[in-house]
Amino acid sequence: MARILPGGRPIAAKGARVVWASTIAEALCVAAMRPQDVIVLDLRPNCECCDADLPPGALDARICSFECTFCARCADGHFEGRCPNCGGPLVARPVRLPASVLDHPASTIRVLAGGCPDGPAVP
Repeated sequence: MARILPGGRPIAAKGARVVWASTIAEALCVAAMRPQDVIVLDLRPNCECCDADLPPGALDARICSFECTFCARCADGHFEGRCPNCGGPLVARPVRLPASVLDHPASTIRVLAGGCPDGPAVP
């Protein structure tokens, strides 16, 4: 159920996590969500540049705010920390723990942008 914290910010507790909401109605909606309703990162399986595998627990995965995904070698070496698609910063992608992967599997769709010096040829 939802409750109001000091300062008037409603929250919804869902399992072991706490979700901040801006209204009581939003908090009630969050409290009623099922695990399959939760929106999570895709966690794409590969670097869009060189096609290196990036499993859900990879510590060298980098993403932008649009979830473009690159390995640290390409992100830092070729793109100097900037997404070649949107120009935004490439930051460390959060890891998904094995227990969470069961309910929220990582994407299996491989994305290749092409034009990478180390990458495979893209038709």
